[in-house]
Amino acid sequence: MATNRPTPAGFRTARSPEFAPGAAGHPRPRPSRAWYRGNWRSGGSIALALLTLAACAPKTSPDEPLLSVRVGEESRGYVPVRLAAVAADEPAAAEAASRMLSAGGTAADAAAAAGFVMAVALPSRAGLAGGGVCLLYDADRKSVRTIDFAPRGEPGGVAVPTLAAGLSAMHGMKGRLRWPQVVTPAEQLMRGATPLSRAAAESWAEALRDPGVAAILLPDGRAPREGERMVRPELVETLTRIRTQLAPGQVVADQVAQAVGTDAGRFRATADVRDAVEFVSGDDRIYLPTAAMPDSAMARVRTAVTAPSAQRAERLAEALRAIVQTGAPPAATVAVVDRFENSAACALTMGGRFGARRGVAGTGMILGAAVAPTPAALAIAINPALGDTLFVGAARPNGAVRVACRIAAGSGAKRCDPEAEGGGIGLRPEGEPGS
Repeated sequence: MATNRPTPAGFRTARSPEFAPGAAGHPRPRPSRAWYRGNWRSGGSIALALLTLAACAPKTSPDEPLLSVRVGEESRGYVPVRLAAVAADEPAAAEAASRMLSAGGTAADAAAAAGFVMAVALPSRAGLAGGGVCLLYDADRKSVRTIDFAPRGEPGGVAVPTLAAGLSAMHGMKGRLRWPQVVTPAEQLMRGATPLSRAAAESWAEALRDPGVAAILLPDGRAPREGERMVRPELVETLTRIRTQLAPGQVVADQVAQAVGTDAGRFRATADVRDAVEFVSGDDRIYLPTAAMPDSAMARVRTAVTAPSAQRAERLAEALRAIVQTGAPPAATVAVVDRFENSAACALTMGGRFGARRGVAGTGMILGAAVAPTPAALAIAINPALGDTLFVGAARPNGAVRVACRIAAGSGAKRCDPEAEGGGIGLRPEGEPGS
């Protein structure tokens, strides 16, 4: 029986015992859609860029390795993977996401893995007892869904921990890898397998500013430094439970309910999944988690929707910054597009810096703080006719934007460039210095 098998050249050929591809009487194999798409992009019709406000990752080519890791200024994470891109607030998170993609995983696998790593590496902004919001584009169904697992509860009180439930829901919707593979990178980081990045060391050091938080996270009174290996047995145990239990979100919720002395039935870890809000821009579609935002931010969104395609990345980044300036709590972000054209963008939060500033004994976790609903600064732009992801972005309150995008361009092709005047995302002609 013939079987389909992709070759290094991108062809999808038929193998059978009777004849070989290209033999007499057998037609030449037809190039696959992925081959056409790859050659179209490599010819300059589409530029693949990985952006932040600080540095620009180099473009990939067939001569480059499948996976390369670059840590730019401020020790942020940049990982270009051929025909895919990952941008995250923490280098170990970006590397974990890239490993998921290299293993054949989707954007859902990669974003979930990055989310768990940031939940333990950046305790001032994200945590296992916190929550967040994600956008997920399913290239097969050509649909974008919002996964809302923001920390909820009585205002000013302790939030129901929903991070594991939300990431689990996203993985269940479009993940291809096994759940333990997604959780393991965070567990390994807390076992000391990977040196801490500068971003992680700075986040842990912030605990020293609050004696109560320092007593929970840093009982020895010393913050880990960049390059050191951190070992946190309690966090490892919590992550192991998340990795091995059938209902990972409820595992954390039950522990938090016990810590605050409330009925576990009141702490149900769930994620709200709904259709994302769609904006039509010619042949393209732009999606946001919600339309509930101040008029000033919505005006920026509409400017991005009506902008020419060559300016859309810049305008979308400006819109995300406008959204996040509406009083959103500190957050950790990740943006991913995979080689299957699926994409995901997530913003994780504790509801405040170090959440409720209370610990959960025996777990290594800080409790999240309940917050009123605020718009998450996430956006995905696609071309449904081609099935392509054009833009995936996430912003956090300091104005930093994590973006993985493909910008259509004709003659004089443009590339996404974050080093524009003023520190924003701009565009420069292909081939100019710095591109």
